[in-house]
Amino acid sequence: MPIYEYACASCGRIFEKIQRVPERDFPCPSCGARAERTVSRTAAGASSGGGATAAGCGSGGFT
Repeated sequence: MPIYEYACASCGRIFEKIQRVPERDFPCPSCGARAERTVSRTAAGASSGGGATAAGCGSGGFT
């Protein structure tokens, strides 16, 4: 199952939730306010072009 990342606008906490289907908003485990789903830091870092990927490592993605 995928891991989705949520951010609480009220207290600023960022937390992850393992879910089959992502929910648009989810209650914050710290303060109970509505937290919104965000783009995960891992996904954002991988798509920024700064890291090596299997397809871009020059070996065709397979060794």
